[in-house]
Amino acid sequence: MPKSVSFGNRTLSLSSNFELRTYRSNYLDSSGILNEAFERMMHLVKAGHMLKTDFPDSGIQDSVDIALNTFADMLTSLPVLAGINIAIRSPNETLNFGIDESYYLYVPDTGSILFARVEAATVFGALHALETFSQLCNFNFTTKALELHSAPLTIYDQPRLNDNNMTLSDGYRYFVLRAQNIAISHGYDIINWEETFNNFGDKLSPKTVVHNWLGQGVAQKVVAAGLRCIVSNQDRWYLDHLDVPWQHFYANEPLTNITDPNQRKLVLGGEVCMWGEQIDTSNIQRTIWPRAAAAAERLWTPLEKLPKNPREVALRLAHFRCLLNQRGIQAAPLDGYSRNGPQDPGSCINQ
Repeated sequence: MPKSVSFGNRTLSLSSNFELRTYRSNYLDSSGILNEAFERMMHLVKAGHMLKTDFPDSGIQDSVDIALNTFADMLTSLPVLAGINIAIRSPNETLNFGIDESYYLYVPDTGSILFARVEAATVFGALHALETFSQLCNFNFTTKALELHSAPLTIYDQPRLNDNNMTLSDGYRYFVLRAQNIAISHGYDIINWEETFNNFGDKLSPKTVVHNWLGQGVAQKVVAAGLRCIVSNQDRWYLDHLDVPWQHFYANEPLTNITDPNQRKLVLGGEVCMWGEQIDTSNIQRTIWPRAAAAAERLWTPLEKLPKNPREVALRLAHFRCLLNQRGIQAAPLDGYSRNGPQDPGSCINQ
């Protein structure tokens, strides 16, 4: 909820030529942030609806502005909101820590020319105001007009963290712990990225499953704290890291330095991740295979039966790669890094 809000009971109709004005604003919008946000807002509130009203451009002259309202009254019997004026005090548009994102939004209900008004310290406060304004607009399926209810309307809002003297870290912790409690209350299991454990692990619910992705050595700390863990450290099990060969996938052991049998049971398994920034339809299969198969053998083989040296696996994995090719799956050769071409002529097993 906003920090403060007051409202009336009148309904306004938005002009189909609803416009943005920046009278008495110190912000020049040289990068177009504000204008783009306004256009995006209008696209959202119109949502593809065919508006019935076709009011004149309210920016031509005051007499036309008055005619705009008169014309609207004949069609909808509602006063018309011609646009929104946004006044921003600071010309700066650099988003820094601690920047003022507060805003004041006022929607009048009387006057010959009705403009909503936004006052904000920075453009980022103005962006929040536009988002709030968009949520106040509704499409009337009977009159085929956009409407805003509960005018006159006054809203003042600012980030909650400033009031509670909280840092960003405090807010992050509060959000995570609050979300955990909500999920648990509905009977859900909760999985967190490892950052939550690294930053405030002692505050996490004992039901938390920690997804280890940043690096090695985290799983042993997680299970020592009595929490469950999924291992997926990016330096070994992220397929979009094209410079990681299959040997490293195979050698990545989730139970490294975890000797207590009870703690080992807290390692639920592992995950090989394929993110989209390095692939498209032309190379996804050879990015995944056969490296994912190397990790799969590690996860499916009893620890005591695993070969000590990945070279013992090479021939078997090469044969599996050949089987994948025969089935139309474009698995990459084992030699070199991911997605390399075959280095030698010969059968697919030898490549």
